[in-house]
Amino acid sequence: MEENGEAQGQGRKEQSERGTNGPGAKAQAAVWALTAGGAELGEKIARGLGFELFLPERLSGPGPGFSSLKDALSERFGDFRAHVIVAATGLVVRIIAPLIKDKKTDPAVVTLGQDGRFAVSLL
Repeated sequence: MEENGEAQGQGRKEQSERGTNGPGAKAQAAVWALTAGGAELGEKIARGLGFELFLPERLSGPGPGFSSLKDALSERFGDFRAHVIVAATGLVVRIIAPLIKDKKTDPAVVTLGQDGRFAVSLL
């Protein structure tokens, strides 16, 4: 009986560590930045927490970048459980407003100032 309980507990622990709930589950989080200063902070966050980083084409180096935050974020909004965006809150509010559907299914959205001192939780 104990072995079965331990096996079930181990399975839950492994699932939690993966951060997914099976096939088709959303990726954990994306970090978005628009400026060189924001990109530096975004890289630290993405690297430290294992999130996916998105940068504009001019800052992305050899990797793919986006030309429009509005288009890129709109396209990828539902792909992640959370979005951390190093940009002005007003800009982000205008971008995500038409994307918001339901508090049970929408991803979390947090904006950060370029220096990382302030965060605003939007969703």
